Parts: sequence; structure tokens; C-alpha cells
Amino acid sequence: MLLRFLSALVLIPLAILVIWQGGVLYLLVVVALVVAMQFELCQLTEDISSDRSRILTILSGLLLCLVALTEDLPDHPHLRHLSFGPVLFATFLLNFTHQIFHDRTKFLSVATNFVSAIYVGWGFGFHVLKLRQLNGTSSRIGFYLIIFLLTTIWCNDTCAYLFGKPFGQYKLRPNISPGKTVEGTLAGLIGGIIGALVVWRFLFKLHLIGMEAFSTAIHVVCTSLLICITSQLGDLSESIIKRNAGVKDSGYLIPGHGGFLDRLDSIIFAAPAFFYYLEFTQLS
Repeated sequence: MLLRFLSALVLIPLAILVIWQGGVLYLLVVVALVVAMQFELCQLTEDISSDRSRILTILSGLLLCLVALTEDLPDHPHLRHLSFGPVLFATFLLNFTHQIFHDRTKFLSVATNFVSAIYVGWGFGFHVLKLRQLNGTSSRIGFYLIIFLLTTIWCNDTCAYLFGKPFGQYKLRPNISPGKTVEGTLAGLIGGIIGALVVWRFLFKLHLIGMEAFSTAIHVVCTSLLICITSQLGDLSESIIKRNAGVKDSGYLIPGHGGFLDRLDSIIFAAPAFFYYLEFTQLS
């Protein structure tokens, strides 16, 4: 518990600083996190995809991640065609081509590699870059959105952990994650909503004028509830992967938290859900 607290005490201010700075620093940190998470995911799935290339896995994830930067590329007609569709096709083709040229027949290696690229490169990397770029890379709107997302997730995780551990009696999904309880999950939802409302009311309300998702407290509750639910699903999804690998943590680089995948798994589903919810509410 103490290690968990001390790690958070160091990492949270660093994360806020990087998000505030944005630009190249933010990009480099996101790329580094995608590489680290892909590497951990490769280790977790080694048993079912032992004949795949880790370099190809990481490259595939980075391709899907960096396509978020196409709007910042120079105004060249060919570069403008570098959209998600062609990059997804190239990633798909590369994975099968690798198996063909190495005379390998394991389809699970291709499937695992492709899912890994989507899971980390697109789910996490692509969307945390896109959220920071909303209203332009120089705008602070992206900063507020990322902080809102992370605060909601952190409050959700913290309340679920603090309340579920001593008071939880009913297991949520014991075959997937034995430590998670129904009581902890409900406490996490309430904590996430309260944290989101506090951040919106006292810090970001004036800066997010014109965005439907933040126009009223009811909208903020709906937005934060979506983030909380998808973040918990992201956490459980990684638990499925770890359960198949027979390990408790994806790594040991963050004291008290495990690996980068353990710490950031909640964002993998929450960031896309938040991003597309913002798009939907702005268009409706």
C-alpha cells in the first residue's frame, strides 16, 4: 500500500506536467508507453504466439498509434492519404507476410499480434493522442479533457480499491479477477462521478464552454459514468490476458502497481469511449 502511494505521489505530478506541455514531449512519452505496453503484452501472450516477432508487434502498434498525427503532417497530397484505413491494411498485411516469409503456419500468432496492435496502439496510443489534439495541438482544451479522463479513472480505481478491499463480500467476476467485488465496483462508479463533478465544477467548467458533454452536471455524470464503466471493462480485459498467462502483474517497473499495462489498462477502453462520445455529442 505504501509503495503504491509513493509511486502515485511521484508519477501523477509528472503525468500532469507532460500532459500540460503537450507537443513533442507528450508524443514521445505516449510512444514510449506504447512500446513498453506492447513489450509486456508480448511477454504475457508468449505461450500462444512464441513464433512471432516482438519487433513487428511493437511496430504494428506504433503504426496504428502514430496515424493520429496525420493532421499535423505537412500539406502534401500523398501524406494526406495516410489515414487509419490504409495503415490498418498495412498492419494486417505485414503480420501475414511475416508468417509467410518465415514459412510458419500458426494463425494464432498472427491473430495475437494483430489484436495486440489494436489493443495498445489504437485503443490507448491513438486515442490519447487524438484527445490531446482536440481544438488544435496548441489549445489547452486537450489538456483539460485528458485530465478529466484521468481524474475520473483514478477516482474510480482508488475508491474501488479502498472500499472493495475491506468491505467487499460479493465477487464481481471471480474467474477473471478474484479481488474485484460488486461493492468495490459500485464505490468506484460513485467515486469516479464525484471526482469528475469536482474537477468540472471548480477547474474546467469555464474552459469547456461550447462542449455539449460538459454543458450541465447531468451531462458530466453521463460522461463520467461512461468512462468509469469502460475503464473497469479495460481492467477486466487485461485480467483475462494475465489469467491466461498465469501471472498476477504484467511487469514490475512501477513499485506497488506492477507494469505499465497494469497501470494504464483502464484507459484502453475508456479513452476511445470518451473520444467518440465527445464526437457524438458535438454532432448531435
